[in-house]
Formats: sequence, structure tokens, C-alpha cells
Amino acid sequence: MTNSKLYTAQPIITGFGPFAEHSYNPSWDAAQAMAEKMGLKAHRLPVTFDEAARFAHTHLRATAPSPVFFVHLGLAADRSSIAFEIRAKNERSNASGASRVDPLIDGGPSSRSPQSELTSMVDGFNAAAPDDELQAQISRDCGRFVCNALLYHSLGACEKARQADRWADAVFIHIPKIKPRRARRLGAQLAGVFDSYRSEVGT
Repeated sequence: MTNSKLYTAQPIITGFGPFAEHSYNPSWDAAQAMAEKMGLKAHRLPVTFDEAARFAHTHLRATAPSPVFFVHLGLAADRSSIAFEIRAKNERSNASGASRVDPLIDGGPSSRSPQSELTSMVDGFNAAAPDDELQAQISRDCGRFVCNALLYHSLGACEKARQADRWADAVFIHIPKIKPRRARRLGAQLAGVFDSYRSEVGT
């Protein structure tokens, strides 16, 4: 597939700050390193549903009419590999393991998925990663907390942009609980993967 708009799209890279018992969130170090490698600045988000709902809409308005590619990074402390999330659900719970589940948007689609070829990104990451580094995989469960909400709302904003004939897409990558140096190294690896993907698909 060729998509010249992807090649020219402005990447908007985000990571999260600390939350709950996690006084250090490696997604922010990884996001900073990824952005720096690409000559950009990352956005540090608070772990709140309100910010998840408005972030993409705000940035799409601010960057109109340029094509935009959101790359969101977040922490999944219970995972041991890099997870490229293939869908976001219209579900929300206020804490991990909570029994009550509410919709993010009443009457909204049950799920949303990126248009980008995540399998190609995963294959590219694993092919380039040294043997002693983390491996990547596709994930079908983004959870029900703020990470899932950010992807769901971002994809909704991108859908509206495409309806107005403006290319936009969003992806979310969960990373394990890792130390700062490794998080920065991971961010640099992800920058290479996305640059390669954009060159391959966009030209």
C-alpha cells in the first residue's frame, strides 16, 4: 500500500507522567527519546480521562490542515514485551481490576482500530532489535483505563479528520516496566521503526 500523506504526516508523540503507585513512568522517557531522534518534541500527558478525551481533537485543530500521525506510548507494568494495540474499546473503568465498566462515549462504536499496518511495524521492530532486547507483539486488549481512552478518542478524532478529507491516524504502544536507560534506548528503536514504516508505505 502506498500513502503519500503518511510520508508527509506530522508525528505527534506522547508519553505519560507518573500515576498511582508508579512514581516513574518509562513511557515518558521513551517518548522523549523517540521524538528527539525524529527532530521533534514529545508531549507529556497526565493520566486523566479528561486529557485523553481532548488531546487529539486539540492538536488536530492546531495543526490543520496538515496530515497527522499520533504515536502514543504508555506503561503496562504487567507485560514483558512491547505491545502494539490493534483496537481500543468503548469501555472505561476507574482502576485496574474494577468491576464497574462504563462507556467512554454513550452510543459510540464498540471499538475503533488504527488504519496503519501494525503487523508491519511489529515485524520491523523485531527484525531490527538485538537478541537481548525486548520483542514486540500485536495486542488486542488495550485495557479499560486512560491508555485505552486516549487511543479510542484519538482514533475518533482521526476518523472525523478523514471525513473532511484530511489524513490522520493514531497508534498506541504499551511498554513494560523498564529502567530509564532502557526506555530511552527503546524510544530510539521506535523512531527507526516508524521512519522505516513511513518511508515504505508513503513512497
